[in-house]
Amino acid sequence: MADGFEASSGAMEGGASALSAAGGRLGGLGGQASGAASSAAGGVNGGPLAGALGALGAELAQRAQALAEAVTATSANVTTAAGNYRSSDAAASRRIEGTVPGP
Repeated sequence: MADGFEASSGAMEGGASALSAAGGRLGGLGGQASGAASSAAGGVNGGPLAGALGALGAELAQRAQALAEAVTATSANVTTAAGNYRSSDAAASRRIEGTVPGP
């Protein structure tokens, strides 16, 4: 820990795993919302409301998919950051070991 800063690569990886799972669920929820809107559109027997509900369903699916992709990308970035931190920490540790006399 340097100057009060401590990073846990395990915690980062756990958070990344939770983000990845959430990203997977978001895509499915968008599909469900889209299906509900499409179902409602079918129940109003055509007209402008049916068209609006159909457009709403498509928009819900598209936005949920975009959100799912962003969350999944963030998960990958956090995983990468954890690996980079672990590598940097190990490299710094080796440099310190090479300059500070051991017991």
